Amino acid sequence: MCGSVSIQFYSPKNITAYSPQKYDCQYCMQRCIDYLSDPLGQISLASCSPFLEEKQGFGQATFLLCPSCQGVVAVGYIGKDFSVGSLNATHLNEVDKVQRNVVVSPKALDRTEKITRWRELWSEILVVVKC
Repeated sequence: MCGSVSIQFYSPKNITAYSPQKYDCQYCMQRCIDYLSDPLGQISLASCSPFLEEKQGFGQATFLLCPSCQGVVAVGYIGKDFSVGSLNATHLNEVDKVQRNVVVSPKALDRTEKITRWRELWSEILVVVKC
């Protein structure tokens, strides 16, 4: 990534304990994204410019893209009572320390099952736009 976005992943475990997930949808596979999250952790993203947003599938999840290079930084779900997300692990400084990725198939889930899964597996997400 180009460096215009600040990424922080706060987690209760050491980074070596995590196995990122590789979603088998066309959007994520084309971009070689491995996602990392922890339901007890937090993802903090900051940029001087607003993140670009893309919707896929049912349009429930929002892919957050770097405003400069348009690389996918994270995917998130903003609900009425919670906001969660999963980080594109390939952008982490310590990506070489995570375990091998696990391929998952969330495209097989319906709308309600996806939200339930995200709430159970994804991290709290905070997106800040300011310099």
